[in-house]
Amino acid sequence: FKEKWIALCEAHLEEGIRDPIKVYEFMNWFYVLEGNKRVSVLKYFDAWSVQAEVIRLVPKRDTEDDQNTIYYEFLEFYKVTGLISIWFSKPGRFKRLLKYLESYTPETSIGRTKYDHFERYVYYPFRRIYHELGGGDLDVTTGDAFVLYARLYGIPEKIYEYDLQAPLRQLIEELKTYDQPDKAGISMEDSEESTGVL
Repeated sequence: FKEKWIALCEAHLEEGIRDPIKVYEFMNWFYVLEGNKRVSVLKYFDAWSVQAEVIRLVPKRDTEDDQNTIYYEFLEFYKVTGLISIWFSKPGRFKRLLKYLESYTPETSIGRTKYDHFERYVYYPFRRIYHELGGGDLDVTTGDAFVLYARLYGIPEKIYEYDLQAPLRQLIEELKTYDQPDKAGISMEDSEESTGVL
């Protein structure tokens, strides 16, 4: 195993790992079927993502189960956007983000959709800064925090670190009280009119 891992590591440094791994996906959890060493090497180098052939195992619909409901909302969101990098802890938030994204009209480069643009220039920078500021230690997902940010500030065409630092610090402080709604100055739920986009 050691020799194979070292050889794969060297190949990654020289030319990159190109062969996709094979995984099962169930309820947004991924289980590696083939390619554990590739995953190990890429994790060692802090790779953000891994190319994969995904076999999706879809559970039977259960409207009494919140996690099942969230998953089915994710499937609808994925059909429209093609995005898998965002997740929510409560039902209704995939629909809300999709509603916000309806009026999001950035200038996109050739071959990119507005959803690709959103992920690359808005959501990924938001997530990186959110985690750097300690948001990853909270009991809400990054998606939950983003949809609240979008409700309060809209969705900019691009996120720049210097613009995001102050409002995100304040948002994280507010989210720390999320488990104690009587102390929180914000609500994770929104009204119909608060869907503005910058």
